[in-house]
Amino acid sequence: MSPSPDRAWLQGVGEGEIGYSRAITTIGRDYILRMHRALGGPAPPPVDHEGIAEAFVEKASVVWYCHEGEWLELSGMD
Repeated sequence: MSPSPDRAWLQGVGEGEIGYSRAITTIGRDYILRMHRALGGPAPPPVDHEGIAEAFVEKASVVWYCHEGEWLELSGMD
């Protein structure tokens, strides 16, 4: 996982305004497995701790999961 610049998370929020649209939350095993069943993508490893959902508000998200010292990118909401 590498950080992205803040400017990558800007979008129009109405009436000519631009807003910061990044949301980060923790998510559990059930969510990780449900997203994989629904959307496919890389199979998650055995899930024994929470992951991080990183979302572009009202658009797509990705799940980051650290396994054996490496960050894996798993399916999130589209």
